[in-house]
Amino acid sequence: MYFFTYESDLPEQVGFLLFGTAHLCWLGGIALGVLLLTVLFLQQPAYRQRKLSRTLALVMCLLVVLEKGILALTGHLTVYSLPLHLCELAPFLYLLFSRWNWDWLGQVIYTLCLPGAVAALVFPDWSVYPMWNFMNLSSFVGHGLLILFPVLQLASGTIRPRLSAIWKPLVFLAVITPPIWLFNRTYGTNYFFLNTASPNTPLTLLLDLVGPTWYLPAYALLAVAVMVVL
Repeated sequence: MYFFTYESDLPEQVGFLLFGTAHLCWLGGIALGVLLLTVLFLQQPAYRQRKLSRTLALVMCLLVVLEKGILALTGHLTVYSLPLHLCELAPFLYLLFSRWNWDWLGQVIYTLCLPGAVAALVFPDWSVYPMWNFMNLSSFVGHGLLILFPVLQLASGTIRPRLSAIWKPLVFLAVITPPIWLFNRTYGTNYFFLNTASPNTPLTLLLDLVGPTWYLPAYALLAVAVMVVL
């Protein structure tokens, strides 16, 4: 009934409960799927692993295009729903990596895209949608694939995390964050959650702890801490 209904057109209380049965089933299913697919992936020869990686990255890019196409057809593609969040830019980074295997990009995928996708699945900001809704299904499947790709690269040794290479994702952030911040400031958007925290996430606790003035510096320190721990 609400399969293609956008969040602004949904009645209240039709979404799923955070850490409810449906949410936990999705998390468990994705974890199991990643584990099984990684085992199968490692049984393939190297040339087939490369081909599967490119196919997986391409599928993720097509999923982003499909989602934005549906939003455009239903009149809901606005400045607030462009593919400018990290989790929507990540498939295109994956596609580049599957072709050229640049080390700096591998470090970015591991330290930024992987934990970002995990955080999005654990604290989804699409819980307003009912389970049988395209946006909900594409969000869970898409973020699950965002986790699967770097796990496959880590397991096969294509991505090799090194603390000495932490400067590479830091440079990436230094390059990409200012234009995203400027875009947010110009159009009132919140890509990369630079303006404010996403509801029901640890960023909300961070915002409550330090206040709006110190939110960005604290957010930056948190991101660096996550990179170092990884």
